[in-house]
Amino acid sequence: MRIGPLHHAPALAPAAMASGSPPEPSESVTLGRLFRPEIYRLQPVASGQDEIKHQCVIDSMAWSGDGLKLMTAQWEHELRLWDVTTGQAVAELQVEDPQRRRMVRASGVALSPDGLSAASGAQDGAVSLWRLSDGQELKRLRHTDPETPETVSKYYGWESVSNLAYAPAGQLLASGGYDHTVCLWDPQTGGLRHRLRDTDRNYGMAFSPDGSRLYTKPGNGLTIWNTQTGRQILHIADPDEDGGSGGNLALSRDGSKVAAIFGDGVHVWDAQTGEQLGCRKIRGGHRAAFTPEGDHLLVGETIHNVVHDWNLATGAVERLELPHAGDAGGINNMGFSPDGKRLAIGLLDYSLTLWERQSDQGLRSDEPRGTIRRIGDFVLVGQVRLPVRKSSSRGG
Repeated sequence: MRIGPLHHAPALAPAAMASGSPPEPSESVTLGRLFRPEIYRLQPVASGQDEIKHQCVIDSMAWSGDGLKLMTAQWEHELRLWDVTTGQAVAELQVEDPQRRRMVRASGVALSPDGLSAASGAQDGAVSLWRLSDGQELKRLRHTDPETPETVSKYYGWESVSNLAYAPAGQLLASGGYDHTVCLWDPQTGGLRHRLRDTDRNYGMAFSPDGSRLYTKPGNGLTIWNTQTGRQILHIADPDEDGGSGGNLALSRDGSKVAAIFGDGVHVWDAQTGEQLGCRKIRGGHRAAFTPEGDHLLVGETIHNVVHDWNLATGAVERLELPHAGDAGGINNMGFSPDGKRLAIGLLDYSLTLWERQSDQGLRSDEPRGTIRRIGDFVLVGQVRLPVRKSSSRGG
């Protein structure tokens, strides 16, 4: 593990170039200066060793409570902490398996509400708690259920911790995994409060504003839990019954509405009663996020760099094509900052885009065709393609 200033320290730059051709790579990677890394591949080198070039798709992201920092987990075993006011990538963590002495892919990340601590989940079933001031790994918790049935554990990757979330007051940490369980931890002591047995692997989770409820998204439905007792309040089966499972879960800021994606169906429910409030068919929907006021739901496609803006009051859906830096399409992550001032979107072209609220720019794009630089009153202010990292060992 290491933490410290990145060698390629970015600085925020205007995003006017985001819709054009990427500039030539430079020593300074900025939110606005695009850098094209390469996909994982093994290439023979003169020494006979293999050189690994790590792809940098953002697997997970999390905002600090004040909305000033963003942490991202890449497919290259690293966590990066960004200061979004300056565009600077200020710190970096590398996740290791101390027993096997190898790097481990970080598959989930969460920032504590005070921004002083972080939690990361890994493919080996570990949950690490970090102190960000010096990068110290304070605790390593074991998420994987020792009583996982063979019907689950026979599948590759069943140990992976897929999602993490802190309760708004920071009193609880939730981890969800492919082993069909969700764990509730005391982040101060590392003690396990409850192990919740869900109906399928976890694809998303969110705490209610008061922390009394946890909403989880297994592949076959939506589950609501009482965080004090660990008991299930309600389970809603996949309304489409089509087996589509890869989409995530979103909760409105006021906790009144919850949304989940199943296959091509995007559903919204009353978060208290479970009453369905609406449904739309959006092909390839993968990531959802409520706007800060909760009156729109954004749905990102997994195939194209497209966001669908669903007006929940009128039912209208607007298709918005985002700027992108490469050939690969699709949105892998999307989330608004807790203060409602910023939006971060991670794309499958290995880029991270940052949007800021500028209401004086108008509510919709003034560009009728082509890619847009505005989603509602959020304007694109920066974009970065994460640089290649080279390693002499394959890692995990």
